[in-house]
Amino acid sequence: MKKNASIGTVFVLLAALAGLLAYAAAPDITGTWIGKTDVPNAGNDDLTLIIKKTATGFTGTFSDTLSQVNKDAEITAVKLEGADLSFNFALADGTLMTAKLKIDGDKLAGTWEHPEGSGGSMTFERKK
Repeated sequence: MKKNASIGTVFVLLAALAGLLAYAAAPDITGTWIGKTDVPNAGNDDLTLIIKKTATGFTGTFSDTLSQVNKDAEITAVKLEGADLSFNFALADGTLMTAKLKIDGDKLAGTWEHPEGSGGSMTFERKK
């Protein structure tokens, strides 16, 4: 009986260690990110993404210089899985967009997607 208890304890400790390592390895995405994208029929757009840590995950705001989104629009459905970051944001007309980015230190690169199928690339650098 003690042998089974010891094996069970080892598995619990290994699972806890794996969870701690996964948490420790998660990149820090909090802060202010300054970015760029090209908007079809509108041109270059400067972006600002602010991400904050909460007790249950992340929250933040998204803004642009072409007023495609309302100033400091809330980002929603923020997901961080390894080096993959995704979130939603609404355009000024209410259209819900999806951003999918890869994290590389103080840089983010990826795409934004419109529900009708169009999209484009966007890149960010963390503001220091």
